[in-house]
Amino acid sequence: MHRNAGRAHGAGMGLHEFGLAFKRILDGDLTPFGGPVIDQAIAGRLRAAQIAIVARFTPAMMLANVLNAGILMAAFWGTPQHGFAIGWGFTVITFSAYIYLRRRYAPVYQKGRTASRRAIRRAMFNAMCLGVMWALLPLLLFPNAGPNGQIIIVALSIGMMCGGALTLSAIPAAGLSYLAPLVITSAIALVWNGEMVYRLVIGLLIVYAAVLMRAMFIYAGQTAVRFIAEIEHEQAARTDALTQLPNRLAFNDRLD
Repeated sequence: MHRNAGRAHGAGMGLHEFGLAFKRILDGDLTPFGGPVIDQAIAGRLRAAQIAIVARFTPAMMLANVLNAGILMAAFWGTPQHGFAIGWGFTVITFSAYIYLRRRYAPVYQKGRTASRRAIRRAMFNAMCLGVMWALLPLLLFPNAGPNGQIIIVALSIGMMCGGALTLSAIPAAGLSYLAPLVITSAIALVWNGEMVYRLVIGLLIVYAAVLMRAMFIYAGQTAVRFIAEIEHEQAARTDALTQLPNRLAFNDRLD
């Protein structure tokens, strides 16, 4: 009984620590993954910079979603699964159009502005929704598809994994929210297939996912380092070297 209680306590502590680590990622703290220490005074500005980077990639990524959805619908046209493929494709296209239009008419995060944790959570939610949509392909369509259809699904899944990781690399929390459903359902579909060759593919899938996640954190850490250096240069340019007080440039900025 004591042993089970200890296990439950350890699991609870593990979940608590995971929650704290995830919260630190939302705050821009990437130190557990080799990133720099982010001061709370500039964390909001860093979040704004991260969102601005993702926003620049968003139109191309949404176009890729639309084109890939169209390819899947064409590949399964006339097959027993064409009804699901068409319904799924229109859902992805509609959601991609929504994200694109929202990005186009949303206020741009200009230099010096800040973003709240809520903005990061919204990016995570949108990424997770898109990831779940693509995760439905291997989970529901792959088992009953023919060899040609399975090849299409594998190619699209890998392509969307890489494209999504590239687009969301500045916000690791959103990247993980996107990748996790797709990786998990792809592994489940490959196991259910039962063929040994697909089970070997699971190893490749795990390696690709690990490389993509590591790359996201490295890119986010490098982005944070460059951002901190830029902030330090801006502060130095607006501070008198002798007195460490705001100089004329800082005074004019305050007047503006």
